[in-house]
Amino acid sequence: MSKGPFTISISALKGGVGKSILAVTVGCGFHRAGRKTLLVDADSQGTLRTWAGKGEGNDIPPVVAMDGRNLARDLARVGAAYELAVVDTPARLAAEARTAMAVADLVLLPASRGPAGLWALEETLGTLAEARGLRPDLLAYVVANRMGHTHLAELTRERLAELDVPVLEASLGDRVAFDEAMGAGMDVVDYMPGSEAAREAKELTRELTKIITKGKRR
Repeated sequence: MSKGPFTISISALKGGVGKSILAVTVGCGFHRAGRKTLLVDADSQGTLRTWAGKGEGNDIPPVVAMDGRNLARDLARVGAAYELAVVDTPARLAAEARTAMAVADLVLLPASRGPAGLWALEETLGTLAEARGLRPDLLAYVVANRMGHTHLAELTRERLAELDVPVLEASLGDRVAFDEAMGAGMDVVDYMPGSEAAREAKELTRELTKIITKGKRR
């Protein structure tokens, strides 16, 4: 297990699967629960930094930029004051994504509906296998993200169930509220309380809390 904060890496080697929205949802969920949480933007696109800029004055966790190649060093230094760190990792850079996985305690792999989402996930699973060569005990879960309730989504869920990596019961739907909250620099629960998106975000936080508690006991 890594030193410093319990670190969650959000990893996907291709864009379009909602990686940054998942990172914000996870980070804000723990922040809302009163746990001192740091959001780490290790993606050169800077999505989390842009979100934090839009959210100046809102009740959101702090966001810092880190070079994906130096995560182990920088997390130990900057993250020491935090209980949890959620890392939005670079897409399309397998080496940096592998580094981010290797320094994490838990890896979350977003999977969107359809063949493209599955292909992207399969590529990321290859990088996860490499990271587990360094960290055999590394926890990892797939998160159904932007999935919806279409026939294609159901077919995708069936395929996810066949993978070696477990799939979280909680999932995030293909909901406009997540994108709107992102644009406003807010947590979806604060942006649209009582919505289905807010309910899904809370369920995700509850399930991850149980996983983290077990992980810390190992």
